[in-house]
Amino acid sequence: MAFKLVAVFRKAEGDNQAAQGDKTSDNSDSQVAFLKTLPGAERVVVGTVTGTPRGEAQFSRMVEVYFKDRATGQAALVSPEVRTKGQEMFKGLGKAKLFYVQEEE
Repeated sequence: MAFKLVAVFRKAEGDNQAAQGDKTSDNSDSQVAFLKTLPGAERVVVGTVTGTPRGEAQFSRMVEVYFKDRATGQAALVSPEVRTKGQEMFKGLGKAKLFYVQEEE
C-alpha cells in the first residue's frame, strides 16, 4: 500500500502573484527542493494551486512525496537528513505550511 507525504504551502498574505502563476512568490522553492531529496521517495509531484470551487485558494503549491509503504515513509521522516536540514529549514515558519500523511487504499 503506497504511503504519501503531502506538503501544502500557504500564499504570503496579500500575495496574488502565486494565483497568477508565479510559483516562487511564497518562497517555497528551497523546501520543495529538499522534499525531492527525501530518502526512499519513489515519486514527487509538485503542483500549483489555482483555486477552489468557491474561488481563490489560500494555498499556492502542493507537493506529494510517494513512498512504497508506511515503513519507508516513516523512516524517511526520521532520517538524519530530515533531523538536521529539515528542522533547520522549517524552523520559525509558523503556519506557512501544512503537512499530512496519507495511506492509499
